[in-house]
Amino acid sequence: MHFTKRVIDTRKEKVAETAADALNIILDEKGGVDMAMIADLLNVTEKDAAKELGSMVYKNPVDEAWETDDQYLSGNVKLKLKIAEQAAKD
Repeated sequence: MHFTKRVIDTRKEKVAETAADALNIILDEKGGVDMAMIADLLNVTEKDAAKELGSMVYKNPVDEAWETDDQYLSGNVKLKLKIAEQAAKD
């Protein structure tokens, strides 16, 4: 048996029209939040991208990594709240 035609399409460049689109594209490609790549997709600075994403992402004060809202707002939220309050004071 020989293959006679292509069965897998080539990757198409993904275009983000909104911050939510950009976040979903990067989550699909990287498995986590990459603010630099999101900003690149949106053609804005990382600061502006974070502002556009709003409460869809949070910067973890422990390791300074960006996390999705469902990731950051789960687990030991009481401890996370204490850490966030302390970080806000500092």
